[in-house]
Amino acid sequence: MVHWGGMAFHPIYFLILIYFITMRARLLVELGNLLARSGRQGTALALYRLALNLFPDSSSRLIALINVGAAYLYQEKPDVAIHVLENAKAHNAKQLSPKHAAGCCYNLGMAYRRTGRHADALRQFNEVGDIFPMSMYARLAEKARNATLKEAGMATFPQKNKNDAQ
Repeated sequence: MVHWGGMAFHPIYFLILIYFITMRARLLVELGNLLARSGRQGTALALYRLALNLFPDSSSRLIALINVGAAYLYQEKPDVAIHVLENAKAHNAKQLSPKHAAGCCYNLGMAYRRTGRHADALRQFNEVGDIFPMSMYARLAEKARNATLKEAGMATFPQKNKNDAQ
């Protein structure tokens, strides 16, 4: 038995309690992601903000900010998404996994694209491929890059394959 605050806990319950305390922000972000996928962006944003108000660690804070930016992007508020995602990216310096960093760049690129900032969007889409080349975000960024080039009236150039260099 674990004794904490004058109460006795079974060790597994104590570990579960510690898990919920330490992972509070990430759990709220995941719950917000679940709601966002079902189309409830307003509720998801409220959960992301709650996660940010619970004094999360720096990685959890950045993950919550990236999801806030994605939610604003989904709500057709690209200017707000740009502000949030640029803030998250500025503090991103190697604190996040490649998946989250690539997601931030992809969403920022989409926000730039929707505001007509094609050069910035292309830079972000290219960065996604550099950060996490074999990811879902890299495939989405490549499609978005080609669509952005067409929108901007630029010619599309085929990607070089490693086999072509021989």
